Amino acid sequence: AKESGRNRVCAAQQHPSLADFDLRRRQLVTADEHAPVVLLLTRNQGLRTRIDDLSETDGFQLISFESRGDFLQEFSALRPNLVVVDVAYSDYGEGLVPELASRTSSAQVPVLAIVDRQRPGHAADIGSLVDDVLMSDFETTELRKRLHNGLRISALQREGVRLREDLKASQRQMIRNERLRSVGSMAAGITHDFNNVLSSILGTTEDLMHLDGLGPDIGEKLETVRAAAVDGAATVRRLQSYLRPYE
Repeated sequence: AKESGRNRVCAAQQHPSLADFDLRRRQLVTADEHAPVVLLLTRNQGLRTRIDDLSETDGFQLISFESRGDFLQEFSALRPNLVVVDVAYSDYGEGLVPELASRTSSAQVPVLAIVDRQRPGHAADIGSLVDDVLMSDFETTELRKRLHNGLRISALQREGVRLREDLKASQRQMIRNERLRSVGSMAAGITHDFNNVLSSILGTTEDLMHLDGLGPDIGEKLETVRAAAVDGAATVRRLQSYLRPYE
């Protein structure tokens, strides 16, 4: 591919769905910062065309579905920034919006519902479950504004998630550092006490070695004790040198 003049060569990999593969392919050929993803559920070709035209000019990626089942199945894999669901032009049943609301709430994805102005009660019910409602007789400028608002909310929510994750990571690091300081302080105290014990053993052993009348066996054993105490003191000094930053 390189020899034929292609500038981008990508390794093949598995994707959860064809739609997810298409999204990944489109992301690879766009700029380094991927465009936000808008999922649309509608059977209305005119609505799809209007939003698709806006995607070209406003810099977001539109992935549309006609099937309710496919839409719900692909939602998690595609990780959209905004969901637009058409309940004005397309009949998907009463349970769609509550089910979608439960999924998007946990994923923190804003939902824009397009509803029929002739059914004001239905619009109010839908509005209580989604983030924004747009009447079916909307102007393109109003549609653009609602899409921009939804994408802005999504960006703020994702930034909030990132900041919370950074905060948690910083808190974990602070706790880890504090534990290390505590362990270091405790270990420094232990080495100090242990050094005092070794000093007492060493001093007593050296005093005994200077006594008259000790047999060669006793002198040899005392020398072994003294050498062990000296080695132990050297080990304690190395530990104290290592632990000094925590004191």
